[in-house]
Amino acid sequence: MNTILKITAMRQFKALSYFLFYLFAITIAYFYTINLDEAFYVIFGPLSFFLVFPTLFLHFEYIYRNKKEEYELCGDKIIRRKENNVSFYNKEDIKKVEIYVSPNYFSNDLYFTAYANYHFAKVYLVSGEILYITSLLAPGGIDKAFSLYLKEIPYRRIKRLFATTLY
Repeated sequence: MNTILKITAMRQFKALSYFLFYLFAITIAYFYTINLDEAFYVIFGPLSFFLVFPTLFLHFEYIYRNKKEEYELCGDKIIRRKENNVSFYNKEDIKKVEIYVSPNYFSNDLYFTAYANYHFAKVYLVSGEILYITSLLAPGGIDKAFSLYLKEIPYRRIKRLFATTLY
């Protein structure tokens, strides 16, 4: 059984669902507090800064990281298609796999931030190359995709407050 991981419009929409819900809630709150303009900006201004910008940052970072990339998970190997190149990575080529997730995702809790559902996998290869598989490729969960389609390759999940691929 194989699965293809690639960025599609529907997968982006699914990844942005918490963000879109937050924008909807903020809009409703604005119309509710229309007579209390100052209260709206005092309360929701800082909230927006700490919830909207990190979500947009991660979303665009993940798009850039996996631009024109497609992965196929096939039991004991990963097939990577980038532009016109196809690469095969067997189980023996993979040193380790680390999946970086938010604390809420790690413990299957409710997401309190719009960016809590963003996560990524770092696949370390024996050759020294690192593959990045972001949640835009599989918004249902990279760890779930690995456990379903790459049963032969072990991985570990690591908590990270802000799951950026930059460090």
